[in-house]
Amino acid sequence: MNLTSALKLLKHEYEAIEPSQLLIEHGWEALRGRIAEEEASWKKPLFLVTTIILLLVLTTGGTVYAAQSAKPGDPLYGVKVASERVALRLAPSPWKDDVVEVILNRRVAEVEEASKHEETRQQTQAEQEYVRSVDHLRAVGAPAEPLRVEMTRRLLALPLQS
Repeated sequence: MNLTSALKLLKHEYEAIEPSQLLIEHGWEALRGRIAEEEASWKKPLFLVTTIILLLVLTTGGTVYAAQSAKPGDPLYGVKVASERVALRLAPSPWKDDVVEVILNRRVAEVEEASKHEETRQQTQAEQEYVRSVDHLRAVGAPAEPLRVEMTRRLLALPLQS
């Protein structure tokens, strides 16, 4: 018997097989169930990953938002400074001057606010953060004009020595 005749014989035997009554009555239902299980198997991990990413974005965004009102010495103050540094890095070149100006104005406002209170520790922290911010902006190559204005302001604030 050659291959062709063997294949024809197998085909004839296959066609002669009758499906069982159970398969006829419940075959499509079972197939639909298996398809649904197969679909659900990839949806669960996708849902889990999407949920985790969404939670991370929301909690990180909420923390950064809450940190914007932090004062020097507060637990979230580091998050505030880090977010400003990220904003400076991501800002397009034409807007870098504006970002630098906002950062410097925040530090000046913090020093002014701290000087209104009698607590010298808070005032010292605010002044140190101001100096760190100016130094950092200079180190990362921030636009020169806002830094020049700020350095002039710093020099004017120094007591005159004779």
